[in-house]
Amino acid sequence: MADDNGNVLNDIAPGSVRRVHLVGVAGTGMGSFAGLLKAEGYEVTGSDQNVYPPMSDMLHAWGIEAMTPYAAENLDRARPDLVIIGNVIRRVNPEATAVRERGLPQTSFPAAFGSLLIRDRHSVVIAGTHGKTTTSALMAHVLTDAGTDPTFLVGGVTLNYDGNFRHGEGRYVVVEGDEYDTAYFDKGPKFLHYRARSAMLTSVEFDHADIYTDMAHYERRRCRRTGCCSSARRTPMRWRWPSAPRAAACRRTRGAARPTTSRGTCASARRGRASRSPGRRATRASCCCR
Repeated sequence: MADDNGNVLNDIAPGSVRRVHLVGVAGTGMGSFAGLLKAEGYEVTGSDQNVYPPMSDMLHAWGIEAMTPYAAENLDRARPDLVIIGNVIRRVNPEATAVRERGLPQTSFPAAFGSLLIRDRHSVVIAGTHGKTTTSALMAHVLTDAGTDPTFLVGGVTLNYDGNFRHGEGRYVVVEGDEYDTAYFDKGPKFLHYRARSAMLTSVEFDHADIYTDMAHYERRRCRRTGCCSSARRTPMRWRWPSAPRAAACRRTRGAARPTTSRGTCASARRGRASRSPGRRATRASCCCR
């Protein structure tokens, strides 16, 4: 929808896009997302103020041109069907300004990830104040080892895959559900765009005081807005492990720790399927070896 922010799209039909340009491509998340889009078959370019190793080397290896610095002329060279605006980009950025003035279709990294990568797949979102990266990497490894060929994007370099993302052909997509704001034109949490079918909430502790006023505000964003306390969700979100790889996952984890427990203050989480007591604060992940 076109407004003062320009032609911002919240939902993109994958078949309507071929050339994608990322403004702020040298960031860890944006650069890796560019690599995922390239692996998905899109023509990808990007721009940033400066691009340094190791991201510059990685973008080059993936065949993604990174233009510097930010400038309206980058759009002439990229000729994008869709522009993805990174979280670090401010409204006054010359390239973002040109995108608005030209009415080019634009969206945020999380909205594009939801539309172009997740689509109708089973999204597994790992949210929480602490432990998101580690838990996301563990979940991605379990699903990979179980033979489900997942796609994942996490906030750190995984030792198993020598990177922070993997492009798979399976139905599962594991993503780290960051609670920070999405873009200069979308101040909601990133995880709202990730179409969660299954979710893990590792912990809730007040954080990001620059965008959340207090603990109550922080909790509302995590709970009510994700739909775990609402019956209005179009697709129910399950607070448990995906069912298909459960047997294989349990065989691989039985000799290590007991099944993971996700913790939260949400009333629905406290009334989870495996934890029926309404007074408890923990919901155990569903697992066949329990």
